Amino acid sequence: MKSVVVAFLVVAALGGCASAPPRVSVPADAVLTFAPPYADPEFVLQVALPRPAGWIERRNVLAAERGLSVVLRLTAITDGATLDFSFAPAESWTVPILMADLRKHVGQNGTKVLRTHAVAPDWMELLGETASRSTRTVVVKMRGMTHGILVVTLDSPSGTFGQNDLTFDRVLSTLKVTSTEPSSSEAELAQCLTEKGAKLYSAWWCGPCQEQKRLFGDGLNRLDYAECSDDGTVRERKVCVKAKLSFYPTWVFADGTRLVGTQSLDDLADYVGCPRAQKKP
Repeated sequence: MKSVVVAFLVVAALGGCASAPPRVSVPADAVLTFAPPYADPEFVLQVALPRPAGWIERRNVLAAERGLSVVLRLTAITDGATLDFSFAPAESWTVPILMADLRKHVGQNGTKVLRTHAVAPDWMELLGETASRSTRTVVVKMRGMTHGILVVTLDSPSGTFGQNDLTFDRVLSTLKVTSTEPSSSEAELAQCLTEKGAKLYSAWWCGPCQEQKRLFGDGLNRLDYAECSDDGTVRERKVCVKAKLSFYPTWVFADGTRLVGTQSLDDLADYVGCPRAQKKP
């Protein structure tokens, strides 16, 4: 069952370690830090683990199937239960596709459950969940993560699943995103826009779109933006069709309002209440 669970933790591994990393006992009161392997490079996630002396930590666990990787695995010493933390790139794994894959695997072993969460802490968006008699998987979008989806899975012996499920909830509640210091005021603005729920829709063939992204300089990859056409085509991607766009670029904000066309950084900052980027001399 464990190999099946790991197989559907859809992480695009950009190469693997030549050998498995050594097992390391998690120190008391540890706060563990980990990061996506391929996107959001400025951001790392932190999680606190109750009774950490009872768990073994491993990093970058390479799965046998599909060449996938679990970024962080915690294994309980007492019963061998595992908590796996993996990332799926939002560009290639939309939430509906990801949840369909999860439901398929859960349906092979035990009762299938799927919940879409309407209420979540303001720093976390719980996108969906599957569960069986011995496994539980939660799909999460963290505030500040612009290009990835976090997948957290518990795989436990059925006899101790209830106890381990409580630990799962406690660990999940401690997740938070931290970031390295932005290298420019444009990057600080991009990060603030993302945290306030602003999203940019653009297309590679759209000149004003390229100008809009250029204004953010090295802060571009802190911006939550959707590329609406594959390179070399003008066909609109489904995520942009769903957004019902009539013009590029378009900014969509957390309250549902929109701004169309290239916007100045000052106008964007004022619109959502972020500090303005400093003027370059």
